[in-house]
Amino acid sequence: MAETTRVCLHDRAGLGQSDPPLATEHRTSASAARDLEAALQAAGIEPTYLLAGHSIGGLNALVFSSLYDDQVAGLVLISSTHPKQVQSWLAEFPAPAADEPAAVTRSRNYLTTIESDPSLNPERMDVAASNAGADRLRTLGDRPVIVATHSPNWRMEPELPEPLAGRLEAVTQDLQRQFLLLSSASVQVVAPTAGHGLPHEDPDFVAAAILQGVASVRARRRF
Repeated sequence: MAETTRVCLHDRAGLGQSDPPLATEHRTSASAARDLEAALQAAGIEPTYLLAGHSIGGLNALVFSSLYDDQVAGLVLISSTHPKQVQSWLAEFPAPAADEPAAVTRSRNYLTTIESDPSLNPERMDVAASNAGADRLRTLGDRPVIVATHSPNWRMEPELPEPLAGRLEAVTQDLQRQFLLLSSASVQVVAPTAGHGLPHEDPDFVAAAILQGVASVRARRRF
């Protein structure tokens, strides 16, 4: 990608080479977005930006776009978290039963608490507040949005029994398609085999999606 455009990699607070957040800080996707905007300004990297976000990074990119609309040239959402993902998954689970598989109980308990317990994620993020912030973004107009989705054969929890596991992935694929509503210039690409860890499992697929976004932004600027 660096042969085609300038690439900036952002380590969020507490990850990579970045300092951890303050123990008392209330972290949300808005915190991550503000950190990124401040870092870009401090580095003298002028907008507009094509934002590429994977997983929770996609949620942060949506919030950044909501907060700094005039700085965003487009989005590449890479197996991105959807703001309605947790509740949509939970709706597919059956009522608790004494004889249900342990994986069903474990997954239901995790999904029930992930939005309210920041200790369940390494960044201590308030997931519910972050989802609400991302859900405020309604449109990017005609700016490019590339939705790079993992294979529909992926399973959130490999030990979950079918058909529950299949229903959860069908919900995920539907939510990924909903991202297309963000722009009149949206495109979806689906990985043939790679799962949620797209950047590691199929980096060429991810690079191609980002470069597709770059080309779309440049083509739009010519008109």
